[in-house]
Amino acid sequence: MSQSRGNAEEASGGADDGIVAATPAYVPLRLTFSKRLLIVSTITLTCLILVCAGGVTELLISHQHEEFAQQFSAQREALKEEVDRREARIRQLVVTYQIAKEYLESGDSQARKVLLPRQNQLAQTVPGSAATRAFSVVSTLTSPSDAARQTNLIDLARYASTFSLSHQNNSPALSEGFIYTPDKRFLATLPPLAPEQIARLNTEKAAEDFIGKRMEAVEEEMQRDAQSGVRGKVVWVTGSKDPLNDMTTTYFATSVYEGEQRKATIALSIPCNRFNQYFLHNEGDPHFFVVSCAVQRLLGIDETNPQEAHWAEIISRNPWVYQAANGRPQRIWREGSFFVIQRVPGPQWVAVYAYTWSDLLGAIAQQLLLVVLATLSGCGLVIGGAFWMNREVIRPSRERLHSLLEGEAFSRSIIQVAPVSLTVVARESGAILLQNAEAQSLQMAFASQGEKDATPDNVLARAGALVRFHARSAERSGVVSRFEMEPDLEVAYAQAKYRGDDVFVIGMVDLAKRKEIERRLRESRARAQAESHEKGMFLATMSHEIRTPLHGALGNLELLSRMGLTEEQRSRLLIAQDSFGSLLSLINGVLDLSRIEAGEFLLQEQPQHIDQLVEQASRTFAVDAQKNGVRLLCLIDPALRGTWICDGYRFTQIVTNLIGNAVKFTSHGAITVSLGSTEDGQVRLRVADSGRGIPEDEIEKVFMPYVQGSAGPKSSRAGTGLGLSLCQKIAERMGGSITVESEVGVGSIFTVVLPLRHDSAARIDGNAGQGIDFVVNCDIPSWRGQLAAQLSAWYPAARVTSGQDDGREEAPASTVFIDARDWLEHDGSPKTSGAYRRITIGLDGPLVPIYAGHAVVISAYSGQLLLDAIEMVLSGADDDGRAGSTDSSGEITGGAWSEASVLVVEDDRVSAQLMCDQLRMLGIGHVDVVGSAEDGIRRCQSRIYDLVVTDSNLPGKGGAELLSDLRAAGISWPVVLCTADATLAGVANTPFDALITKPSTLSDLSLVLQNVLGPGDVQQLPRATPGVSRLLSLFIESWISDREALRLMVQAGHVSEVLERLHRIQGALMILDRGELVSHLEEWSAKIAESRWVGEADLQSFVDAVESWLAPHATAKTMFLKDDASGRDTR
Repeated sequence: MSQSRGNAEEASGGADDGIVAATPAYVPLRLTFSKRLLIVSTITLTCLILVCAGGVTELLISHQHEEFAQQFSAQREALKEEVDRREARIRQLVVTYQIAKEYLESGDSQARKVLLPRQNQLAQTVPGSAATRAFSVVSTLTSPSDAARQTNLIDLARYASTFSLSHQNNSPALSEGFIYTPDKRFLATLPPLAPEQIARLNTEKAAEDFIGKRMEAVEEEMQRDAQSGVRGKVVWVTGSKDPLNDMTTTYFATSVYEGEQRKATIALSIPCNRFNQYFLHNEGDPHFFVVSCAVQRLLGIDETNPQEAHWAEIISRNPWVYQAANGRPQRIWREGSFFVIQRVPGPQWVAVYAYTWSDLLGAIAQQLLLVVLATLSGCGLVIGGAFWMNREVIRPSRERLHSLLEGEAFSRSIIQVAPVSLTVVARESGAILLQNAEAQSLQMAFASQGEKDATPDNVLARAGALVRFHARSAERSGVVSRFEMEPDLEVAYAQAKYRGDDVFVIGMVDLAKRKEIERRLRESRARAQAESHEKGMFLATMSHEIRTPLHGALGNLELLSRMGLTEEQRSRLLIAQDSFGSLLSLINGVLDLSRIEAGEFLLQEQPQHIDQLVEQASRTFAVDAQKNGVRLLCLIDPALRGTWICDGYRFTQIVTNLIGNAVKFTSHGAITVSLGSTEDGQVRLRVADSGRGIPEDEIEKVFMPYVQGSAGPKSSRAGTGLGLSLCQKIAERMGGSITVESEVGVGSIFTVVLPLRHDSAARIDGNAGQGIDFVVNCDIPSWRGQLAAQLSAWYPAARVTSGQDDGREEAPASTVFIDARDWLEHDGSPKTSGAYRRITIGLDGPLVPIYAGHAVVISAYSGQLLLDAIEMVLSGADDDGRAGSTDSSGEITGGAWSEASVLVVEDDRVSAQLMCDQLRMLGIGHVDVVGSAEDGIRRCQSRIYDLVVTDSNLPGKGGAELLSDLRAAGISWPVVLCTADATLAGVANTPFDALITKPSTLSDLSLVLQNVLGPGDVQQLPRATPGVSRLLSLFIESWISDREALRLMVQAGHVSEVLERLHRIQGALMILDRGELVSHLEEWSAKIAESRWVGEADLQSFVDAVESWLAPHATAKTMFLKDDASGRDTR
C-alpha cells in the first residue's frame, strides 16, 4: 500500500487545476493608492499652499509699494502746493503794489513820500512803525535827479514789509528777503542790517560791492530767464550761500516792471536747513526729500540719520536717478533701496521718496505674520491629514488587504502541506473544487488496493455525499463535525465560502495510520515513565543507603579525633575525614541538582540576616585562607544590615561555594567578599580573588555540571564540578543571576545579583555617637572605607576620620581608635600602646572581645562583634574591671521597694537565678521562684505578691495562660512578661502590664519596676552583671542534663521537645551574653522548625560549640561528666 501511495504522489504532479499547486510564496501586492501616491499628493498640496502664500505675499508687497507711492504723492502735492502758494504770494505782492501805486499817484503825491533819516548816507535803516517793519537800505542814488526813483523804491520796500503782516495766517513767508535794482544802485533788505554792517558801507564802492554780492545769484538766474521773454515769472535759486550769514539758502524772486523796463526785483530767501518748516510745515516724512537739479542739493534730509545719509550718498553717486525724473511718479531700485521720483514744476526740484526692504516688510509685518501662520496651518493640516490618512485609512486598508491575501496564501499553504487529506467540495453539486496532494494520494492508495468500485474519485465522492447528508440539519457555518466511514477513515468537515460559493471543507485521516502512531506514543511514554521511576529509585537509594553510613562514618571519625592519637594516626584520620567529606559533598550536590532538574526544588523564604550569613561563611574559610597566606576580606555595606526575605540555607550555599572556590584556586594575594546593592535596589554579592584566573574559552563552561577548569595544579581541581552549576541554578530560582569576569594570571570576579525584599533595618538613634571621635587606622583602602561607612551608620552624630595613630597619651578622652590589620602577632595579641579606648581588628582575631594590652581585640568577620566591642570601650570600664566577670552582688536596701515581694515564674535555673539577683540588687525585699505556671498559681493563692514576673515558654501552660488563670481567679496583681522573643516588644495590645526582653539589664528592669510599682530610691547601678560566676556554674550544671536530654530527643525524633529545650538554652545564653552561640542556635532552630527534622550531626556541632566555650570555665567534675558522656556516645 505504501508503494502504491508513493507512486500516486509522483503522479500527482500532473493533476488538473483542482489540485493545489506548489505556488511561490505570497508576494505583497503593490497598491495604486500606496504611500508614494499619498506623499506626492501631500507635496503637491503643500506646494500649492506655498504658491498661494507667495502670491498673497506679492500682493501685499505690491499694495505696500502703492501705499508708499500714495504717501509720496501726498507729500509731493503738499510741496507743490506750497511752492505754488509762495509763487502766487510774490506775484500778488507785485500786482498789489502796482495797483496801489497807480491809485496813490492819482491823488496827493506828497502824502506817500517816505524820506530817509539821513539823506546823504549810503546805508541806513528805515525804522518801522505799527504798520510797517524796519528794513535797511543800501543806495548810491544820492543825486537830486535820482530822488524820485529812490523814493519809489523805498515805497516798494515799505509796502513789501507790510505785506506779510497783512496775511491772515501771519506767515513768515515774506519776512526775509531783499529788493534790488538791476543796475546795482539800490538794495533794500529785510530784516535790517546790523549797525556794524551798515558802518562798513560808507563808500559807494563798498555799497556797490555789497549790492552785487547780495543780488548776484538771483540776478544770474534772472538774466538766464530773461532770454525766454516771459515777464512775471517766479525764478527759483537753490543752494546759494547768503553773504550775510553764509547759510545755504533757497531764493524765489520776481521782477517789477514799468512798461517794458525792469524797475526792481523782489527776492525772498528760505534757509535750506528750515526747508521742512517752510514747505512741509514741520510734518516732514524722513523718507521724503527733495533734490535740486541745478546744484545737486538735497533738501529736507537729516544727514545725521545714518539711513538718510546713506540715501544721500546713493543719490550723489547716481545722479541719473533724479535726472530721469519727469512729471509722472517713477520707482527705481538702487543699492538696496527703492526711490520714487517725480519733478516739481517751478523750482526744478525732484521730489524723492526712499525706503528699503526693511521698511516695506516692517509695514506689512502683521499681514506677513498672518500669511505665515496661515501657511503653516495649511501645511500642518495637509501633512497631519496625510499622516492621519496613512495611519487610519491607507495603512489599515493595506494591512487588511495584505491580511486577506496572506490568509488566502496561508490557507493554500496549509492545505498543501497538511499531513492529512483536505478537499473542498461544492455544497450543491458535490464537485471537487480543491484538494491537496494527500487527498489525491489517499484516493490512489485505496484504488491501488483493489477495493470494489474503487476509482480515483470514488473515496472523495463518497465522502462528499456523506458530508452533504450529515450537513442537512446543520445551518451554522464554521462548526466542525466528525464521523467515520469505511474503510478506516475519519472525516471532519465544516461549511465555508470559497470564491462566493457555499462549500464544505473536508479533512480525512487514515485511522490505521493514527492508531499506529498512538501505539508508538504509548510505548514511548511507558519507557520514559519507567526510566524516570528507575532514576527516582536510584536517587532515593543513594540518599538513604549512602548518606546514612556516611553520617555514621563521619560522626565516629570526629569522635575518634578527640581521643589520644599519634601524629601519624591523626594524619591518616584527617585524610579519611576529608575523603568522606568530599564524597558527602558530591552526593549532596548530585541530589540538589537532581531536585532542581526534576522541579522539586522549593525555596523556604524567611527573614534572614544575610550580612551575618556572609560573615559566617567568611569565618568558615578564613583559616584555610590564612594557611595559604591569602588575605580574606569581608566587606558589608551598612545598608545591607538588618533582615531580608530569602532562603537562608540556599543563600549560604551560594556564598559558601563561591568563597570555597576562591580559597581553593588562590595561593597568594587576597580574596575580597563584598555584600552591597545595585542601583535598582537588588542585593549584590561579589567574590573577587587574585587566583590563576579562567581562560576565555572555559568561561562559558564553568557553570556546566561536572565540568572543571583544565589549567592549574591537580590539587586545585579536586572537587565534583557541581558548585558553580548549583550556584547558578539556585540564583536563577531565586530570581537573580550570576556572572563571572576573569583574566588568566590576574584573578576572577563572581557577581551574584538577587532581587531580595528588605524586611527590616536596624534602628539607629540620630544622636548616637554625640561627642565621640572615631579614628580608623587601616592600610587597605576598601576595608578602611567600609569601616568608616559602618561607623557613620551606627553613630550618625560621631566624627569619623582616617589616619595613623602613634599612641600619644594626650588624645582626647572622646577618641576611639579602630586599628584594622591583616594578622595579629604570633602570640595572638597585637602591639598596642597609648589610650585604652582602642579596638584592634584582625583577620585572625578572636570571635569574642578580649583585652590585650591597651586594646580590645576582635575578629574582622563579625559586624555585631565590632559593635559590642565599641560599646565595651565606650562603657568607661577601667583596667581593673575590664574582664567583665566580677561577681558583684551588692544589694540596695532601705529603698521604697524593700518591702515589696515578687514571684518569678521561670523554668530555666540560669534565668531564674539572674532575675533573683537583679531584683535583689534593685532593692526588692522578697523574691520567690517557681518553675511552672501551675506552681505559680498555687503560690499566688497561698500568699500576696506585689509583682509576678513570668517567662513566655514554660512546661505545660505558658505565660499567657498563667495570666488568664490569675485573672480568672480574681488576682489583679501586675504581671510582667520576660521573653527572648524581640518581636513582642512592639505589640501594642499586650495583656501584660509590661514586657522585658532578654537579655535584660538592671536599667531595663528598674524602669519596668518604676512603671509598675512606682518610683523607688534606686542608687547608681553597677554596670557588671551580678553573679556571673554563679550563673555560669548554674548553666554548666544544667547543660549536662540538657545535652543528654537533647541526644535522646534527637534519636527519638521529637522535634517539638527539641525546639522547646533549645529555647530555654537560648535564654540562658542570652543572659550570659554569648552572641555567637545565640546566632548559631537561632539559625539551627529556624532550620529545624522549617524542615521538621533534626540530625545528630547538627546537634553534635552545637554541642561542640558550647563545650568549646565552656572548656576554660568548667570544673573538673563537669569535665569528667562530659568525658564520661562522650565515652558513652563513642561506645
